Amino acid sequence: MSTAVEVDDLRFAHTGADFPALERVSFRVSAGESVALLGPSGAGKTTLLALLDGRLQGWSGRVSVLGAPLDPDRPPPSARRPDTGFVFQEFALVERSSVLRNVLNGRLGRMSPLRALLGSPTKHDLEIARTALADCGIADLAERRVDSLSGGQRQRVAIARCLAQEPRLILADEPVSNLDPAHEIKPMMGRSGRPAAARQAYSMTAVDEFGPVIDDIYDFAEAQGFEIDGITQEGGAGQLEINLIHGDPVRLADEVFYFKRLIREAALRHDCYATFMAKPIANEPGSAMHIHHSVLDATTGKNIFSGPQGGETDAFYHFIAGMQNHMPDALAVIAPYVNSYRRYVKDHAAPINLEWGRDNRTTGIRVPLSGPASRRVENRLAGMDCNPYLGIAASLACGYLGLMEQKKPKAEFKGDAYDGDGDIPQVLGSALDLFEEATTLHEVLGPEFARVYAIVKRAEYEEFLHVISPWEREHLLMNV
Repeated sequence: MSTAVEVDDLRFAHTGADFPALERVSFRVSAGESVALLGPSGAGKTTLLALLDGRLQGWSGRVSVLGAPLDPDRPPPSARRPDTGFVFQEFALVERSSVLRNVLNGRLGRMSPLRALLGSPTKHDLEIARTALADCGIADLAERRVDSLSGGQRQRVAIARCLAQEPRLILADEPVSNLDPAHEIKPMMGRSGRPAAARQAYSMTAVDEFGPVIDDIYDFAEAQGFEIDGITQEGGAGQLEINLIHGDPVRLADEVFYFKRLIREAALRHDCYATFMAKPIANEPGSAMHIHHSVLDATTGKNIFSGPQGGETDAFYHFIAGMQNHMPDALAVIAPYVNSYRRYVKDHAAPINLEWGRDNRTTGIRVPLSGPASRRVENRLAGMDCNPYLGIAASLACGYLGLMEQKKPKAEFKGDAYDGDGDIPQVLGSALDLFEEATTLHEVLGPEFARVYAIVKRAEYEEFLHVISPWEREHLLMNV
């Protein structure tokens, strides 16, 4: 193993107005030494880190990729702009250091951040520690126990500790990639300091990773008078399901609208982001807004899907038929964006057709197991990205047309609906073609609304067609 690594003629290219021009960098890293690679976003720091990683097998030092001016005599951005803030994300070799492990999971968790930064607490060390915490944006957390902090805050403590031990370094983080459209989305850090993992549906341990965020969600909901029926871990990384109590559809749409805002605020308070994008992470399940429908008789208040003896009524089957016959026409409303259609793939907890079945989560229309009073029909096509008012209205409109037409649905599907063929549009353009011709649906939703909605979404789709994706450049640029 070599005892040092030399890097020469590293060229940085950037256009950020806040950063000075840099053409080349040379430095030497000795074994056991800590060093920061500083530079603006897009300068090539991650590429250099990969190069270093290949040469530093078994190396005991720390290398961190950071976004700040490379001039060591200049203060970090936080010192010049206190409102900048930090989100520490790319550690690479730093993750191998005992410093980070101890802060995230070990003995330092019982200490306060300030105590964790101090070696022998002299006045000089105390000043360095407080400066490091301030540079990392966590000065106000100095006296709290580390293990009570969120994963992101503990990562900041770890970086601050490195800074306090190596005060010659200027540390500031790369802007979080989840805000950069050019980067893939990364799941949030849990309380354990590990990123959220997938394939843990209904896991109590997985939900506990987000305990502080969930506590705030419940507190905010209670303050606004909303009732949460339950919160569970879903199949995707960092994916939670929240169930709201059934009731008036307009009131429920109001609650969904406000819930999105309060959930975003709760997440921001814990150094993470909440997204309601239908398919934010490739190869993970998307996010849906499953809508459960039952219809009450205005006179008796009883569920019209159940007869006097508790059996299923003709209205129940007519409602299902309406959804099967008209939902393709309404898909542009309940799946309103180009990304919405990324959900509709086999074996990823989203439907690909409009089969119906009892307690069958592979079908687009599901009848949950229930007693007669709560018999209902679940629409599993709507995405979490849809407007809740329009999504609920469009779904109800399909069922209403079924009640008016009094047609029978297809036979109940038994088995895995993913084995069948898809019968819904696969792209927004095709869904808009159907919506624009669906005059019967327009009469229920409102002809003028339907006309304007189609124009707006068509313009949005045509704008999207001008975008060239990374996939196209990767696979086609040099190969066709």
